[in-house]
Amino acid sequence: MIFHKSLLSACFLAHALLQTSVYADEPRTKVEAYDAPAVTHSANGAVTVCDKNGCVTTLDKNKDYNSKYLDKNDEKDKYKQRCKNGEQKCISGKNGFEECVNGKIVFKGCNSRQKCVALNGYKALCAARNDVPKCKKGYRECNKEKNGYDECVDGKLKFTQCKINQLCAVSFWNAARCTFNKKYVCEKGYQKCNNEQTGYDECVKGKLRFNKCKKDQKCFALNGYKALCADINKPVCTEGTTRCATVTSGSEICVGGKWILRKCNGNEDCKITEGNIAKCVTNVPAPSCKNGDQKCNSEQTGYDECVDGKLTFKPCGSNQKCYALNGPRVLCGGSNIVSECKDGATRCASEGVDSETCSYGKWVRRKCSGNEKCKINKNNVAECTKIDNPVPACDKGYQKCNKEQTGYNECVNGKLEFKPCGSNQFCVALNGNIAGCAAGNNVPTCDKGYQKCNSEQTGYDECVNGKLEFKSCGPNAKCFALNGNVAGCGAVL
Repeated sequence: MIFHKSLLSACFLAHALLQTSVYADEPRTKVEAYDAPAVTHSANGAVTVCDKNGCVTTLDKNKDYNSKYLDKNDEKDKYKQRCKNGEQKCISGKNGFEECVNGKIVFKGCNSRQKCVALNGYKALCAARNDVPKCKKGYRECNKEKNGYDECVDGKLKFTQCKINQLCAVSFWNAARCTFNKKYVCEKGYQKCNNEQTGYDECVKGKLRFNKCKKDQKCFALNGYKALCADINKPVCTEGTTRCATVTSGSEICVGGKWILRKCNGNEDCKITEGNIAKCVTNVPAPSCKNGDQKCNSEQTGYDECVDGKLTFKPCGSNQKCYALNGPRVLCGGSNIVSECKDGATRCASEGVDSETCSYGKWVRRKCSGNEKCKINKNNVAECTKIDNPVPACDKGYQKCNKEQTGYNECVNGKLEFKPCGSNQFCVALNGNIAGCAAGNNVPTCDKGYQKCNSEQTGYDECVNGKLEFKSCGPNAKCFALNGNVAGCGAVL
């Protein structure tokens, strides 16, 4: 029988391969006995060399024989790609993503502070956990609880409110948007002041009805679509006029339509002066005294003595002090001659604001702090005592604007709670103990009636129609600050 040489080589090689077993978990090189002519064969990444010493099969260590993405091609003897370069996909159960690199799937892990995020298309990346988007780009759906739609903006849901005459609906391109409500006339409870602020439109049974304010009222816009008529403060006097007070000793000046009192000092009386202006004037009555009567002056540097029906001042010596004795008599002497008080005695001073203790015959004052007041205790000793600050009692529904008019205090469960107005709003006092936040277009730049002297006291700034206007005093007048934020011009004596 005659065999072709190539046929014999193939037979020998087949015999050798049958004797060679290759597994991924066995050694990479295995030797089998072989006594035929030398031959070399390569298949599926394994190279077999046979000679007189036997057959040796070696595996390619760079090949992944367990890869599920590769498939053997018997005709061309190579692997086909099952993924597209650049494709990425987050892996469930692992903190990372698989990426196709040169036809092979490579896993890339995220660190503990990151999380895998799937992007549009076959893309993924590791992002900081606090930057993980809560929604997908392009998401836009009507909100079931509110009249508007939720839209995904920069990975976060943003709500857009539809107008009163609109409804949220899905358009023909499957996107939510606000559309005109054909059935809409107005929404129940809607209120809006007219331009003249003489009243407001109110929605009643789906139709707008105009409510007119009273003659002495004005319409104010409150929180949301709310409005209310409130009284306009009428002036009780003519601006700048003066008069003497009837209840107490002092002069009154009309500021912002109200009388402002300036109390006179103990040695002053209110009088109508030149120009029909009421003001406090120093009263120097003719002295009426009894010969021999004496009285220390307030500084205790001397005393007044009645001589021939007139008071004559007599000073004490440089190292002396005036002391009152029994009856209308005084004595000038050193501080050790006559004591003001008995050592250890106490008393309240300055109308209960301070306490005083007698030390070495003199009263020594101790000022009480802001949260203290002088009281006589059970041992008849005057001392500074803390003032209890009880929780303010108030009536339910009570409201009052704060001084800055940035909000108002409201009585809730017997306690005052502060309710701030919005950034473009202004607190408005309404009828009775009622307050509300008005729209920004009603916010004045100053409070009505506010006045403040300038630094030179040549005049003052006054709030007129929500704006400050400067009013100058006359050439012989000077600006004086009165009670609260009130100022007035007075003659310089």
